[in-house]
Amino acid sequence: MDRCLVSILMPIFKPNLEWLKIAINSILKQTYDNFELLLLYEPCSDDGVRQLVSEIKDKRIAIIETPPKSGLPKSLNIGLAMANGKYIARMDADDYSLPERLKKQVEYMEAHSNVAVLGSSIKLMGRNEYWFNERLKNMDERTIRMIFSSSGGVAHPTAMFRKSFFDENNIRYNENLRGSEDYYLWVDVICNGGIIDSLLIPLLEYRISDNQASQLLAEKMMEWDCLAKNKIYKYVYGDDKDLDFNLWSKIGCANKSVNDDLPKLFDTFKNMIEYNKQFSADIRDCYNKEIEYWWAFKALTQLKNGFGIKMLYPTFFFGVVELKNLIYIIKRIINTKVINRYTRNYKS
Repeated sequence: MDRCLVSILMPIFKPNLEWLKIAINSILKQTYDNFELLLLYEPCSDDGVRQLVSEIKDKRIAIIETPPKSGLPKSLNIGLAMANGKYIARMDADDYSLPERLKKQVEYMEAHSNVAVLGSSIKLMGRNEYWFNERLKNMDERTIRMIFSSSGGVAHPTAMFRKSFFDENNIRYNENLRGSEDYYLWVDVICNGGIIDSLLIPLLEYRISDNQASQLLAEKMMEWDCLAKNKIYKYVYGDDKDLDFNLWSKIGCANKSVNDDLPKLFDTFKNMIEYNKQFSADIRDCYNKEIEYWWAFKALTQLKNGFGIKMLYPTFFFGVVELKNLIYIIKRIINTKVINRYTRNYKS
């Protein structure tokens, strides 16, 4: 039987041609060769993309022109609609897929038919540093983490999707969220019962860019993140459990008003712990630990930035954090600083 086809989606807009060539060649040199490379190309005059591709001469490459000002989510949805593969792999036009990326991801997906999305760790290009996607114990832990941050998902450039799951559940990128589309996508996967997993080995080299999002985009991304958080929160706790996700932006970064909002924040965390009583003991314990960890970690983050010291006052801190979970929380914080700061030397 033929090996399953993989469709690689690579959006292209005003690329660095040298980097683009490296990215394409990294796919052509894969040890797993049953793939189609769909270049989702938003044309720009004299950018040299068509000339570069014509010189490569590989029938597995197809250029798909996207409408002007499509944006990343819409381009990816066009690619999803045109993809023929059993699996969809993401690839950016300035990164580098290691030679066994497709092989290892396909092997894992074939062996784990319940997995909808699979990521991997990342090597930072030009550095001896790695970004580790955590391999969480279960989907309960991944789900509750998504309420607080996107760390329950996987690094978007490393992702491989099971196309049948996306088609059966009508899951596509939200085209209104141009900057948080991956976070919202992971939320959609979870809300439809999908399993997200990650390989701990690095399968992609990620290029660090000097380009920074504008302040306006940063503010919009915070707003879009709140939409994703609200959706996963409603999925976990139900539509009748309200939560002001604007508070999340205040504890997620240094903010002078965090002290003023502390009573409301405190009530919010206490309410979530109260809501967890509806779940089985294992799920309740998992959710409570995550909520307690988040309070402790953000309290330290705020303290580092000169705000939020009241979050560490015993009345507030131990009003949220149970003594029995303190060792777990300390270990998580150490783990967060060592691993989830996204850079450390890799040891196989």
